[in-house]
Amino acid sequence: TLILTELKRISKPIRGAVNGLWEKLSSTGDWEALPSNGTDTNPYWQAVNSANALADWLWNNQQLYRETADIRPSAEFRVWPDLLLLSPPGTIHRLPLAPPSRYGRWWFNTDDWLRHVRGWTPRTGVHLTTQEVSNLAEALRLTEIWSGGDIDLPPLPAIESTPSGDTAASFVGWLQGLDQRITRLENELAWYRERDRERLLLPDDDPPSTEDEEDAFSRAAHDIPRGYEL
Repeated sequence: TLILTELKRISKPIRGAVNGLWEKLSSTGDWEALPSNGTDTNPYWQAVNSANALADWLWNNQQLYRETADIRPSAEFRVWPDLLLLSPPGTIHRLPLAPPSRYGRWWFNTDDWLRHVRGWTPRTGVHLTTQEVSNLAEALRLTEIWSGGDIDLPPLPAIESTPSGDTAASFVGWLQGLDQRITRLENELAWYRERDRERLLLPDDDPPSTEDEEDAFSRAAHDIPRGYEL
């Protein structure tokens, strides 16, 4: 089982149910419907339909990336839909805690989502080797954005000395330089903190058991149309 994550950046609170349109709070205080497209009635169903389309593609094109000649049935190519909603701190969305079918899930910050991904231990579906994953990335024309390991951060900018002039412009410029350096230090500290947390902490949400995963896919099979293409 693979995980497909639909990433949305939402600047305002949203509300809605699992089925039906979701709404976003406008700057005037009114609720406006988020754009939808066919069966993608809301971001959750967009993730579900995308995962379903990817599962169909993985089965139909298995000979493009798998190293073995045996043809596996479509039921063994499963994709789990995640929805990652990133919003400014303090934003509260009016959504259910999770889909009642337990098929897929939404997250509101990268820390919880990363722990979920790192703790994912699928017990069903086709298992892919490292080479098959590389073949799959090439077949899908994906671009690698991180190869693993530590990240080499560029050096911090130097702070100029306190302005000797008495003008407001020079003082504002010095403050801006100081603010940039502090922001960079905070980002670097957050990166190291996240790296250490990933190494030391166990996931705080248990991955679904074999029975839970099977039940979720079985329930979803009755509700989700198939036949999409990438």
